[in-house]
Amino acid sequence: MAYHVYTTLGMVLKGMPAGESDKFFYILTSELGLIGAHAKSVRKSESKLAPGLEEFSYGTFSFIRGKHSWRITGVQKTENMHRILKGAKARSALVQFLTLIRRLVRGEEVQKELFFVAEGLFRALSVAHIEKGKILALESLASLRLLFLLGYLDGKENYQDLVSDYMFLPSHIETVTRMQKNILRDINDALKATQL
Repeated sequence: MAYHVYTTLGMVLKGMPAGESDKFFYILTSELGLIGAHAKSVRKSESKLAPGLEEFSYGTFSFIRGKHSWRITGVQKTENMHRILKGAKARSALVQFLTLIRRLVRGEEVQKELFFVAEGLFRALSVAHIEKGKILALESLASLRLLFLLGYLDGKENYQDLVSDYMFLPSHIETVTRMQKNILRDINDALKATQL
């Protein structure tokens, strides 16, 4: 039986050992949303897929849909987001946000927008010499958009401009910085309400 190959941009959120030499990965993709996928023999030293499947790798991934799960068949042109970011605060903000995605998304949810929020946060954090205050604002903006997309936070009038697109513009950062206290309160309230 011939399988259809899906090739899409993606980022590796987490990888876990599975069986003797395989691994199971959570990969956030631009076309399929967040998926769980297996990679065969990826823990063997001769694996060609292994270098592109490190946690926080960003690149182009190929998958086939098996009877019970996705399988990774190819990885091209990857870069490691964690290594690209300068400074512990920027790296921590990205890791916390990607962990939040994995925590909040249940099952396979085809929400392509999630990928673009995560990608936008990564690009915004990769600006050289980013100020610490801006890092918190960027992470807060990304979290606000994630909670809105997943339905955990309603589109309050004061946030409509912030959640209506996926760009991380200077005007967005200024607004978030000005409203930081209220935004953090609403994010924390929404996270408590998820009970996850």
